[in-house]
Parts: sequence; structure tokens; C-alpha cells
Amino acid sequence: MATPSLAFTRENITPTKAKRLIDQTRASGFRQRPVSQAVVKKYAHSIATGLWQPDTGDTIKLALRDDVEIVLDAQHRLEAVIASNQAQTFWIVRYVEETMFRYFDQGQPRDLSDMLAICDWPEPKVLSSAGRMLWKEDTTGSPFIKPDADEMLTDGEISEHLEINYRVPLVAYFNAHNNALRMAQSKRRGAKAWMLYLFFRLSKVDAAKADDALAYLADSALPLPHTSWVRAMEYVDKVRESFEREGGGRILKGRNVDQMEETVRAYRAAWEVSLRGARGGLTLPALKREMARMAGRAWDTLA
Repeated sequence: MATPSLAFTRENITPTKAKRLIDQTRASGFRQRPVSQAVVKKYAHSIATGLWQPDTGDTIKLALRDDVEIVLDAQHRLEAVIASNQAQTFWIVRYVEETMFRYFDQGQPRDLSDMLAICDWPEPKVLSSAGRMLWKEDTTGSPFIKPDADEMLTDGEISEHLEINYRVPLVAYFNAHNNALRMAQSKRRGAKAWMLYLFFRLSKVDAAKADDALAYLADSALPLPHTSWVRAMEYVDKVRESFEREGGGRILKGRNVDQMEETVRAYRAAWEVSLRGARGGLTLPALKREMARMAGRAWDTLA
């Protein structure tokens, strides 16, 4: 008997239908890769909040095994329909040869940086990292806290969030301060993305003071905005040296995230002290106390 040609339909998949397809697949003996509950929760959040886009061209791929439809590709999407308890429209392709599963998901997924590059953002790797910190802050109140699974967005949804809320001001700030950000990074004051996030935020409070502080991090021959910035730089140096010793001359991947948080917190503490106009030298212990005091506050509470 000839294999039927591929058939494409656009259908509303209910939780009941999604469960039936999954159950049929498991009963058939066709083995899927292990389900990632984190991915299911992310997709379920998109479905439940109406953010899911059904017409991207992605399909639910079904094959026939003993005249029963089985799922070759889309188990996470179907599990998300069940988890959200909400029907969702998908494109379905039927009569896919079962052996074709070997060729699915062979490409490199597009990440947030790729999406910003397609949308013609400058230096997308830098702006995607800074943008992700802004999105985390918008979602959790802190650039360091990962949203709960039921608040997670796909990179496509984060890209849309940044496009709507930050593209114009963030790109304008980056273009105006790119040289200072580059120089600060070259002097090991912090990565461009971290500095971009922080000073973009601080500029909304006092643009002149933020510019003075960033300029000083880029070139310490310029006038010192406040002694707190010297102490913050000393602290950042100590943190980086400690992590480099631990990694045998390089900063390990997990520690890179820790260094980012320590660096941004230290400069934020320096900002708080200098903005209050505190007089005299700020010691490293005093800076650490300021950082600890800030840790108990909502991150977006800028003085």
C-alpha cells in the first residue's frame, strides 16, 4: 500500500485530545526523549497568557503505527496544553514517515541574541544580555533572580518584550555610551552588558551623575565622582582575583554569574552612597555593609 502524502491542517487541540495523542504514542511503544518539565511550564505559561503564536510554521508531526496516530515531534507542546488546561491552535502534519524522527531538531536553536541580530540591534550579544537582565528585573524585581517556571517566557517572547519596552531608549543609550562601556570593560571594571544594564538604569535617576561614574570607570584619570567608587573598584578587583585563583587563572562558568552579581551590587552600593552625598572615605567593610543592606530591599528601589 502506498504511503499517503503529507497532509497539513490547522486544528484546535484540546487538553483531552492532547492527552489521547500522548497516551496513544506511549501505548504504541514509540520512545520519546525525556520530558523537560521546565520547557512544559514555559510553554504552558505562553498558552495560558495568550502569548503562544500558532502560525510560526512549526508543526505537530504525526505518524501512523498500526493505523494509530503517534506523536513524532511536539510532546512538550501537547503536555503544555494539558498543563495549562486550555485549548490551543496548532498546525498538524500527518503521515510523516516514522523514521524521519532521526532528522528532527538537528539545527542550532535561535537564541535571544540571534533574534535581536535579525531585528538589526547593534552588538546583539551585549544588548541581549543587558536586555535579559532588564526583563528579569521587570518580572522579579531583581536582575539576578530567575523567574519562576510559571513566569518564564520563551526567547521569542523576551525579544518582543524588549522590542516594545526598551529598543529605542536602550539602543540610544548604548550608542551614546559605547566607547565608555568598551573602555571600562578593557580595564576589567566589568563586562559591557553588565555595565550597560546598570548605568542605563541609573541614568533614569540622575543622568549626569551616572555619566560621571561610568566615565570614571572607563578612565580613572578623570575627576573622581565620589570615594565610594574607588572602594567599589577595589572590591570588584578582589572578587575577580579570588575567582581567577579558584579557576586556575580563569573564571569558571558558574562563577562568572557570581562575579556579575558581585560587580553590579558593588557599583550599585557605590551609587547609593555617592547619591546621598556621604562625606569621607568609604572603607571596604563599609561598602560590604551597604551591599548587605541593599540585599534586603527591592532592587528597583532607587534613591
